[in-house]
Parts: sequence; structure tokens; C-alpha cells
Amino acid sequence: MDAPDEDDADSVVPSLRPRLSQFLPILFLRFAIGLVLAFYAACWHLARVDLDRLATGLPKIGHWLTQAWPPKIDELPLVLLRTCETVAMAALGTTIAVSQRTIRVRSGAKV
Repeated sequence: MDAPDEDDADSVVPSLRPRLSQFLPILFLRFAIGLVLAFYAACWHLARVDLDRLATGLPKIGHWLTQAWPPKIDELPLVLLRTCETVAMAALGTTIAVSQRTIRVRSGAKV
């Protein structure tokens, strides 16, 4: 038996390339969808979602929303103040955390 010619190998490989280039995006999409579904399945499990409690709680939420509408304008300054305080605390906490991390990385400490 003769060894396959290099010309024969070149003629086979190009015929596979178009099919492979069509198959890879589909394979990647299926893999990405699988990862997303696995992520949400893990979230569902960790959150211990109880559909019965959710079904009984939705009317309660609806009742609460009807009581909350229309919003009370007289409490708006207090709500805005509390919102600004929350954003300020988050900004400061994030800045401190990033600063500490940057200092550790620059000093060569293992993080």
C-alpha cells in the first residue's frame, strides 16, 4: 500500500473546513445556552424558590402596591436623602475595597 499523497490530504481538509466553520458557531451557541441554563438552575436551587409561597405572596404584593400608589410627595425629600446616603456608602465602600486591593497587588502580596 502506498502512503497517502500530500495532495490527497490537502483536498480532504478543505472539504471539511466549510462544514466545521458552520458547525462551530452552533456548538458554541448550544454550549453557551447550556451554561446559562445551568447558572439559572443553580440560582433557583440556592434561592430555594417555592412556587406555592410565590403564588400566595403575589396578591399581597399587589395589595401593597395599591396602597403605595399614588406616592406620598411629602416624604420625597426623606426618600431622596436616604437614597443619596445609600449611594454614598456604596461608593465609599467600593472605593476603599478597590484601593486596598490595588495596594496589595502593587506590593506583590498574593491575593
